[in-house]
Amino acid sequence: MAAAGLHRHQDPPIGEPAIIHKEDMMAGMMGGGGTGIVDNGTSLIARAEALNAFMRMQPAANQARHAPHTFSAPPPQQHIPSPHYDPPEEPGCLCFGSSKQSSRRPPARHVPNHISSARPRREYYPDNLSVQPERHPWTPHMEWLILACIDFLELHGLDERTLFAVSAVDDLVRNMHVDIGVKLPSNTDPHVAAGVIKAQIRHANEPLVAKDCLKAYIASQPPDDGQSTAPAASTPSIYRDSHLARTVDATERMSSPRRAYILARFMRLLGRVSANVEVSKMNAHCLAKCVAPSMLHWDPNSSFALLMLGKITAFVMTMIEDARVFDEKLCQKIADLEAKSRA
Repeated sequence: MAAAGLHRHQDPPIGEPAIIHKEDMMAGMMGGGGTGIVDNGTSLIARAEALNAFMRMQPAANQARHAPHTFSAPPPQQHIPSPHYDPPEEPGCLCFGSSKQSSRRPPARHVPNHISSARPRREYYPDNLSVQPERHPWTPHMEWLILACIDFLELHGLDERTLFAVSAVDDLVRNMHVDIGVKLPSNTDPHVAAGVIKAQIRHANEPLVAKDCLKAYIASQPPDDGQSTAPAASTPSIYRDSHLARTVDATERMSSPRRAYILARFMRLLGRVSANVEVSKMNAHCLAKCVAPSMLHWDPNSSFALLMLGKITAFVMTMIEDARVFDEKLCQKIADLEAKSRA
């Protein structure tokens, strides 16, 4: 019986294997009345069932000596049906445990109404889409940061290609800080300085240019029926008749001389960048498309968003052209506003 349950390293054992040495094998066979021959130095590997039968053939003394090493046969394995395949909740998720016989995806389970109603539903309304950025007031520190960036770009940014059109690293723009009276380091990236200007005026609680100035510009334009082929209005011959002069004066009246000074400085910078279009690759129209939404706080979720975007782009482009043409007159106005802001 014992020999029938022993194997010489053939099939892999079920459960934990047991190694029976020659002396134990001989003792068991002699105690059970059987005889056998085992080569010297040979170890036999027995299954757990054969080992229990082997232990029952031994005398009581040998059973006591091998009691700690006795194994119990594992229960017979029962066939457990594979659980039903549940598709993942998110579509597009791959499951590598599916059956190889079928490559088709099983249909999704029907979710009861009481379960689906408990899940939060995402509703799309215009109010939810109009996410306004965090606003901050116009402070002396913010105004100086804008002016420091303008000073830096007037010295190091006029020859920079695609200025105001290239997005800078957001962390560098957000972490840009400078004390009042201190200039930007000479190794500052011009695109970071341009990004700081746009970010500061975009997140201010009041736009750099008041909406009344935009309304005055729209009212001064001839009606467009979509069929007119007349060229656009040319730049006025004198500075005080330009839209830039009217906008700067209106900003001084409605806001403050300091705000008008920042606007005039910014327009002079943009006018000089557009004058160097051969190097900067940025004309007045390209610059207006980049800065107009920030200057007038354009709302992309408005019902007339595209229409207003064209209006404010044309408005800012006109002021940039005025700044390019009347650079000398604009410098005189900047000097007057600087004196008023310091008073």
